[in-house]
Amino acid sequence: MALDRVTFQVAEGEVFGLLGPNGAGKTTLVRILCTLVEPTSGRASILGHDLAEGQAIRRLVSLTSGEDRSFYWRLSGRENLRFFAALHGLSRREADQRIEELNALLGLTEALEERFDRLSTGLRRRLDLARALLHDPAVLFLDEPTRSLDPAATANVHGLLRRLAESGKTLFLVTHRLEEAEALCNRVAILHGGRLRAVAPVSELRRTVARERRYRLRLAGAIAGNTEPWKDWPWPVRQVNACDGLCLELELGCDEPLEEVVERVRASGLRLLDADLEERSLEEAFAFYTRTDAETSPPMLSTVLPVSPSAGRELGLPCHPSAPAGRPAVFSPTALGRRLAAFLRRELLLQLSYRLATWLQLGGILFSVAAVYFLAQFLGGAASPLLAEYGGNYFAFVLIGIAYTAYQSAGLFSFSEAIRNGQIQGTLEAILLTPTPVSLMLLASALWSFILASLQVMLYLLVGVLLFGAALGQVHLGTAVLTLFLSIVAFAGLGILSASIILVTKRGDPISLALAAASALLSGVYYPVALLPRALRALAFLLPMTHALRAMRLALLQGATPLHVAPELAYLALFGLVLFPGGLLTFQLALRRARRDGTLGQY
Repeated sequence: MALDRVTFQVAEGEVFGLLGPNGAGKTTLVRILCTLVEPTSGRASILGHDLAEGQAIRRLVSLTSGEDRSFYWRLSGRENLRFFAALHGLSRREADQRIEELNALLGLTEALEERFDRLSTGLRRRLDLARALLHDPAVLFLDEPTRSLDPAATANVHGLLRRLAESGKTLFLVTHRLEEAEALCNRVAILHGGRLRAVAPVSELRRTVARERRYRLRLAGAIAGNTEPWKDWPWPVRQVNACDGLCLELELGCDEPLEEVVERVRASGLRLLDADLEERSLEEAFAFYTRTDAETSPPMLSTVLPVSPSAGRELGLPCHPSAPAGRPAVFSPTALGRRLAAFLRRELLLQLSYRLATWLQLGGILFSVAAVYFLAQFLGGAASPLLAEYGGNYFAFVLIGIAYTAYQSAGLFSFSEAIRNGQIQGTLEAILLTPTPVSLMLLASALWSFILASLQVMLYLLVGVLLFGAALGQVHLGTAVLTLFLSIVAFAGLGILSASIILVTKRGDPISLALAAASALLSGVYYPVALLPRALRALAFLLPMTHALRAMRLALLQGATPLHVAPELAYLALFGLVLFPGGLLTFQLALRRARRDGTLGQY
């Protein structure tokens, strides 16, 4: 059990620290509060919203994880911030204005125009903090924000956090650095073994572990001979070189008066100049509350909040004004348009960053078409009798088959690749921390894949027609468009099912790979289905690609109307009606399971 009966409150405007050894449950707690992990029991509220209201919470909180993997490494700092700003609903103008404000606050000039993979660790942390502040959250969760930073960069981050605290934001700081918590936090909580061991101001924690008082005494006077009279005193005493003259440290029990020490000093012929009471360190308090037997002792919970309390809320924060007014709702046409545009722009910029790969893809299309052309020349008219219903042209027959495969690949692989890439790059959880639904992320990524597939199909056909003289015959555009639409819906349903498997198993993509291989063999990409044995023809009938290719070829080569290919269109519609809703339902179940298991970002 990662967490067990953890209950506390945080006040508005407080800097609250969470301490604990590795494996104590600190990161799990923060991920629960940020809606990345679904708790198995209990309840929590943030800013007056229950955790079940994920959209509302994500509008009002943010998280810096200190993870470099949560950014797009081949994009500049500015493009990364613009993308995430759009996911929070900011327009391009609002995003650019906010970026300039954050630049003035955080000093991002070097990071904005440089690719993320070329930035120093310190600049990456500042960019992480800037992303968390894009939508001006009321509560900022910071999971080890100074991890791997040198002392100068750490001091810089501390200064920024103090300025944020002074502006009235609530900061929830998770750290392993005790001096960091001591310097920044109003109160700290100590988590150990999944249980809360203490919640209190640092000074109060020190006092609770002070079973004895430690004094430093500065003495004057002469000591007879080489004797050390304090060795006979009834308290632990040691001589230290911490001051001019004679300096002693001794520990008194909580009920032992200092006057007895003064009497002993006088009896030794010495004079007491100073007696300083030393405070216990936070390190001692941390060691006390995380000791082996700490789990069996009652926790120390302070009931005093440093600012106005939020009564009656477990694991919660007080109500706060909502997100800025005037920002469009998540599902409004304006908001959806901004988010779709942001995803498409991200994909375009990433595609352009791989220039060589893009040119190689274009060259591959040319070589594929050329190979099919020479194969058709080799076969001559031998294949024509088998292709009579399609016009008898083998080159045009196969050209449509390999071009249309691009649409099937987009449908089968784009959804699972979006999930897989997000898990590997670490960007999936960063996106899920915004109010943008993951379903929109999937659809936007798939839309880009289908746009690329359309460009590939056009190139296949243009190269085939212009360079190799492919004859497409009488094209019926309406039938072709209807076939394409129904095909995409069916392919997308299968692709979403595949993404569901990736989300849960974190492994390969068996559905898509099996269907792609089966379609290449059985659906008539390179030869008519009629050539297959009867048993294989029966299997081919169960594949959407079989019906899609037949309808598309008849539309492009024979000018078939929707009525002429009604059976194929009906089968495609049936596939779509079953697969697409089923895929969406399966994906929602897989997403919920991944949230509950805490494995959204794992791969």
